[in-house]
Amino acid sequence: MTRILLFTIALLLTNPFWIHSHASAEDCLSKFGISTKSVLRKLKEKQEVILVDVRASKEFERFRIPGSVNIPLFAIKTKTFLKPKSLVLINEGQSHMQLEPEGEVLAKSGFTVSILNGGLYQWKREGGPLEGDVFAQRELNKISPQTFSVEQTQGNWILIDISQSEKPGGHPKNVHRIHIPYRNNPEGFISELKTAVRNHAGRDCPSILICDEDGKKYDAIEKRVQEAGVTNVLYLKGGFEGYKVFEQQQGSSRQGENDAGKRKTMRVNKGCKSCP
Repeated sequence: MTRILLFTIALLLTNPFWIHSHASAEDCLSKFGISTKSVLRKLKEKQEVILVDVRASKEFERFRIPGSVNIPLFAIKTKTFLKPKSLVLINEGQSHMQLEPEGEVLAKSGFTVSILNGGLYQWKREGGPLEGDVFAQRELNKISPQTFSVEQTQGNWILIDISQSEKPGGHPKNVHRIHIPYRNNPEGFISELKTAVRNHAGRDCPSILICDEDGKKYDAIEKRVQEAGVTNVLYLKGGFEGYKVFEQQQGSSRQGENDAGKRKTMRVNKGCKSCP
């Protein structure tokens, strides 16, 4: 009887449906979050909703939600005429780290603010209309090394390395890395991916970054990951090789700045007769 009881407890603890230590989908939503379905319903009902796309103007011109307006995030608080309106802030969906604090500021200033959960990526996934460059829209779940170098310092990131080699070129150093090589076995890969995320997510909401050697294997697994219901997944543009190039460029830039600083110091010292 004791053995049966112990076995039952162990089964419950290891069964993902009974693990409560991990954040639920609801826990991962923005404090100001609003779903795509809710926004579409409001628009259908002709409610007064202003969709504010905070991306760079160049990105907005490439593609956008029909009827949305492009206002830089920092500038919204200066548009006091928008206070009577209901605003929905929109970005690519890669992170809400910038939107959350600004949402707090706007709310305290008298604005009515929501943040589109999952941004444009989730909007597209749930059938929301987009206009503009169709090929650019397909890149919504891709993140550049430059952007990730900033985002990795915030939130809970899990890097899933799907490359064949365990130690490919440059990779983000401060992110928990799990090696799950993709070998044309979709079912096995998805099973390992779910287990890895479940074991390492903790109570926080994890963002998953999938990387390969050069960014060329993503098409083979992207649909499978989506069908499996694994959320908060992004893919690193250019893979590890792309990140290695970015690091090299950053290193060269820093070296150039250091050299320029040294030359400036030398010129100052030469003009200072009392300097040693």
